[in-house]
Amino acid sequence: MNDRANGRRKAPSHLSGAPAPTRRDLLAAFGVAGLVGLTPRIARARDAAAFPDRLITFVVPFPPGGTLDIATRLIAQSMEAALGVDVIVDNRPGAGGNIGADFVARSAPDGHTILMGAVSTHGINKSLFRDMPFDPVDDFAPVTLVSRTPNVLVVRAASPTQSLADLVARLKASDEDRIYASGSNGSAGHLAGELFAQTLELPLTHVPYQGSAAALQALLGGEVAFMFDNLSSASSHIEAGTLIQVLADWCPYYPGYHLYYPSRRQPTAAFKVVLDALRAEL
Repeated sequence: MNDRANGRRKAPSHLSGAPAPTRRDLLAAFGVAGLVGLTPRIARARDAAAFPDRLITFVVPFPPGGTLDIATRLIAQSMEAALGVDVIVDNRPGAGGNIGADFVARSAPDGHTILMGAVSTHGINKSLFRDMPFDPVDDFAPVTLVSRTPNVLVVRAASPTQSLADLVARLKASDEDRIYASGSNGSAGHLAGELFAQTLELPLTHVPYQGSAAALQALLGGEVAFMFDNLSSASSHIEAGTLIQVLADWCPYYPGYHLYYPSRRQPTAAFKVVLDALRAEL
C-alpha cells in the first residue's frame, strides 16, 4: 500500500478499569476481518460498473499515527486485495478535520476519492466553526460505519498519579497540574476533558496538538498532566507500561468512524452499483 502520507453532568456510573486490548482485538474492532470477504460481490459489481478503473485515494483528515489513520490503513489493505487496485492513504490534517473533508467533498463522486470521517468532521465541527466549507449531510453519502472505539483517561506511568483518585486529588490541590491534551480542538478527547471538568467542578486548561500521536508524546514528555485518547492509539503505550489507564469508557456513546464518498454532484450510476455491493457485504 502506498502512503501520501454551565449545566452539570454526572459521570456514567459504569466506569471501571479495563485490560488493554491485543492487536487481534483492535483488528476485530476495526472490522477488517469482515472486509476480506468483499471480493466475490465486488468483482461482479466491478464487471457491471467498470469500477474501479484507477487507484483510489482514501483521505484521512488527521495526521498519521492516530486512531483514524490506523483504522484507514488496515482497511485500505483489504480494499486493495478486494478491488485489485492501489489504495493510497492521503493524510490531509487541519481545522479539526475540515481540510481533508472539504477536499473529498469537492472531488468527483465516482468512488475514487473517499473519506474516513469522524465525529468531529460530521458532528462536532458544525457547532464549533462559524463557517463550514462543506455541509456534512448534503455533501456526503455515508458508505458504512467502520468502527466504534472507547475513550480512556491516561496518565504517565512515571508521574506520581497512579489512579483516578490520585489524579483528582492532584487536580484539586494544584492549579499548575490542571492541563490536559487532545489531538485537536473539537475532538472527542477535547469534549471528554470538558465533561470531566464539569463533573469535577474545576477549571481545566485544554492544549490541542496536531493529532493524537503528538498529544501522546506531549503527555509522555510531561508537558501535560493527562489526556483522553482513543483506546486503539493509546493501547501500545499502556501495554508497554509507559502510560497508565486510570479510567475507561468515559463516554457511554463511543465516537464512531464512517466511510464517506462525496455527493455534492449526483454520484454516477456505476459507483452506485459498487456502493450497494459494499453496503450489502458490510
